[in-house]
Amino acid sequence: MGVFRHTVLSILRMSSVIRRDLQQYFSHIPGLEYLLEHRHVYVEEWVRVFYATLYIGEDREFIQFMFQGQAYRLYR
Repeated sequence: MGVFRHTVLSILRMSSVIRRDLQQYFSHIPGLEYLLEHRHVYVEEWVRVFYATLYIGEDREFIQFMFQGQAYRLYR
């Protein structure tokens, strides 16, 4: 069983359906809108390793994961 092919999200279409501006929720992270609205090619093994090693800090101030044997930590 492989990683499921993701579907794209249209923020503009979603906003029109619920009649609210959703842009503000996606604009605070540069590139997030593009990431969600376009199809991308993923390396399945990288995705598996990321989720298998993902740790979210108790206070949700950071996430930690492994990549190529090295730990990475990203803060809010």
